[in-house]
Amino acid sequence: MEKREDQLFYNDKELLDFIETYFDLTPLDSQTALKASKIKIVGDQLLKESNDPMLRHRKLSVSDATTITLAENTMYQ
Repeated sequence: MEKREDQLFYNDKELLDFIETYFDLTPLDSQTALKASKIKIVGDQLLKESNDPMLRHRKLSVSDATTITLAENTMYQ
């Protein structure tokens, strides 16, 4: 099987093997989701109130809010 020039992995199995080898997978429970949603709300508000007009129309992504939450959880373990 040949991969296309824009593909990083040959297939889903190769991608999953890579993730399981190089990343510590963290389960997402309801407490993590709740905390991430609160971070998203605060992030959206901070962006809305920014002095930079370009940022006022932006929103914090769910994935960024979740990443912040997971990083924070890891720091305090």
